[in-house]
Amino acid sequence: MELAELSSKTVARIAELAPSWLAVTNPVDLGGLIFSIGLKQVLERVMNTLLADPQVDAVLFVGPSGHKDLFGCLDIIPEVARRFQDKPIVSWLYGPHYHEFEAQLESTDTTAVFPTCERAIRALSRLWRYRESTGRFAL
Repeated sequence: MELAELSSKTVARIAELAPSWLAVTNPVDLGGLIFSIGLKQVLERVMNTLLADPQVDAVLFVGPSGHKDLFGCLDIIPEVARRFQDKPIVSWLYGPHYHEFEAQLESTDTTAVFPTCERAIRALSRLWRYRESTGRFAL
């Protein structure tokens, strides 16, 4: 398992949201993008764009749970996960509202939330090995 190289189409689509000084790379930093159209719209567009890229097999979403604005945006993740069922999304949310966000996301049965980034990556690694041996992801 390795970090995906984003296709030029994916980079261009995400770059439409970015200020000129922000280079679009993987990992994608949403922080510089949210000023263009708002967090929820950016999250939806970026997640859909990433998962539509044939070079991307999965997404690790990292978010600060200290920002209550994120709470109203998390419904995007299960929606996108349902659209791309063959590409898992795992999350690491950190900060004071971690348990609230975890409960919201995990109640949808479409994504798993982990208490550390390392555990989220380990889970993706195990999913990757499972896919390599069976030919499919299972969540």
